[in-house]
Amino acid sequence: ILTEFVGAYAVLPERGLMKVTLYDISENGIAFDLELQEGMFLEGEELAFRVYLNHTTYFPFTVTVLNSRRLDDEAVI
Repeated sequence: ILTEFVGAYAVLPERGLMKVTLYDISENGIAFDLELQEGMFLEGEELAFRVYLNHTTYFPFTVTVLNSRRLDDEAVI
């Protein structure tokens, strides 16, 4: 339900904001989906994220990629 009211984005210095879909998977972890054409992040890579509540209010946080895989049947990474 929350994903319909907030927007989640990876912050990429060379490309700007990239929309992602977040999933709560554990007490200390999240998962996120990217569209296939966006490419893939490397395991160990640190990324800045933002969760927007409206056009100007967001919560920044940093994630470290621990696992990355392509899901062709869902057209996401």
